[in-house]
Amino acid sequence: MADKEFIVNSKKDYIETIIPLKNIFSRTFIMSLILIYILSPVDFIPDVFIPYGFLDDLVSLFFLFKIGLKTWRENKRVFFKIFLFLFLLTIFLIITILYFFMN
Repeated sequence: MADKEFIVNSKKDYIETIIPLKNIFSRTFIMSLILIYILSPVDFIPDVFIPYGFLDDLVSLFFLFKIGLKTWRENKRVFFKIFLFLFLLTIFLIITILYFFMN
């Protein structure tokens, strides 16, 4: 029995854990909010204050990376789906911001 389990597990190069759907939605929502905050021109600390202005963006980027890394370790397929959604959201936000600033 143990040999059979070893053969089945040796075909996978990683172990996937099942992430509940509510956790996937909450992670996607939180990561989306962080990404919108990073890309938006409105910050808690304005970027005019050079060393401190970028600090809130770096902290936000750290939390985005931390949530993404946790998702990557648990389930790579879910990570790629969230990453694709965030990538498309980023493109949409950049186009929207450029459109409003050009007019």
